[in-house]
Amino acid sequence: MSLYNVRWAGQNMGDAWEVNLDPKFSPMFHKPVDISDFKCAHDVCCGLGGFSSALDFVGSRAISGFDLPHLAISGFSLNHSVPTFCEDIGSSSLVFKLHGLQSAQKCQPMLTAGFPCQPFSPQGQQLRSLDARSDTLRSLLRCAFWLESSGLLLECVAEAQHDESTQKAKCCQCGDLFSL
Repeated sequence: MSLYNVRWAGQNMGDAWEVNLDPKFSPMFHKPVDISDFKCAHDVCCGLGGFSSALDFVGSRAISGFDLPHLAISGFSLNHSVPTFCEDIGSSSLVFKLHGLQSAQKCQPMLTAGFPCQPFSPQGQQLRSLDARSDTLRSLLRCAFWLESSGLLLECVAEAQHDESTQKAKCCQCGDLFSL
């Protein structure tokens, strides 16, 4: 189960935290992953829909597409008829919407992502975590974790796999480090 927009109430009960739930965000359950879940995906940083077109070609399907530039969503919508969101992948309200969508479709989809490569690639300035665009990769990895995605298919940016800030992320609630 995932809880969204939970706030610490400022009290502990033994080893447990007391939390307040936002009534606009009901708890969401996850279904166990099975082989059919690899036939659907959320298309993250979808652009015009390259990953969604590839999924269609191999007999799979996108169940959503989202990106931050409105122009990208407009182009995507011309090519694909799935729900679209013009929102930041780091937004908990977007993750909540995606969770609701996958629950309604009764699937535990993969995430496909064409994330910004400039912070990592030799063609960019290689600022890695100092480049604001590098937050997109960390946010999509967190999204995959929170949605319990069945898989993760990323655009090939080989340098990202060796970036330490990508390999370790801080939990936004308590500040603990965890490996992705």
